[in-house]
Amino acid sequence: MLADRDGRTLYRLLGSREEFEREICDGACLTAQWRPARPPADGAAIAGPFAVTRVGTLGTWAFRDSPLYTYAGDTGPGDIAGHRFGGASVSAKNWFSVITVEDALKP
Repeated sequence: MLADRDGRTLYRLLGSREEFEREICDGACLTAQWRPARPPADGAAIAGPFAVTRVGTLGTWAFRDSPLYTYAGDTGPGDIAGHRFGGASVSAKNWFSVITVEDALKP
């Protein structure tokens, strides 16, 4: 999995955000539980498969054009409480999913 410099797991939404908000976690839930992953304040470079996408006046990390998030329920480095958020009964396209090393290495 991939993490920010504080060890917080990075997640991305698979599928439609609108569908996710309608079926699993509305806008208020989304804002409370999922925080956009921001580049370091010191402007350190982001290497590898990442790109910084501008959102308003702030930059947000993105992986292959998918914004990345941290999950409020993760309490320490390496926690993955947000993986498959919403439960197994929901279509996989709506889960926030840990970005695996295998995923990161795909061309």
